[in-house]
Amino acid sequence: MYFPRFLELVNNLTEDWFEQGLGMPFNEFHLVHGYGVPVVNTKVDFLKACRLGERLSLELSIESLGGSSTVLAIRGRVDGEERLRLRRKVMIVSLEARRAVAIPQELRERMERYLIRPDRISPCPVAVAATFLGSSGG
Repeated sequence: MYFPRFLELVNNLTEDWFEQGLGMPFNEFHLVHGYGVPVVNTKVDFLKACRLGERLSLELSIESLGGSSTVLAIRGRVDGEERLRLRRKVMIVSLEARRAVAIPQELRERMERYLIRPDRISPCPVAVAATFLGSSGG
């Protein structure tokens, strides 16, 4: 699979997480509430190649939760075998002011359910699956 496709899948997962996991549809977060969620940085470790026709399951949890940002920890598996690890920092910004703002309290409380803590071995993951149907290009 061509590696930029992984980033598109992670973006889709993040949008799904907002709607299904946090109860805040992504378009509502933007258009009604006036917030954006830009990516600050992304680090990906590709552990093993994904091949055409395989089904990749992605799981999302939160590594850290700051005042206006959060670090997402995403794992990708095929048939239980880990294929990639991704760490992505996103920031909550006011679309009007175009600057970082505090994570709204209600959203923060919902995000905390996904926080990886030493006393909580298994975070509540959000998972999506994708089957590679296109060119294997890389």
